[in-house]
Amino acid sequence: MPKRYREPRYVVKEYGRYGLPAPKPGHHWVKVDNDFLLTAIATGVIVSIIAGS
Repeated sequence: MPKRYREPRYVVKEYGRYGLPAPKPGHHWVKVDNDFLLTAIATGVIVSIIAGS
């Protein structure tokens, strides 16, 4: 994932509001445009993608 999307402003803290499951430890959801990406915090590796409409 590009480094700019790893900034705190892209992190989804209220994931339940969007119907997303709770991230596992060491991961968080990131919103890019209308898509949600579950990423590893330490590396930025994308684990899962939920495409928006």
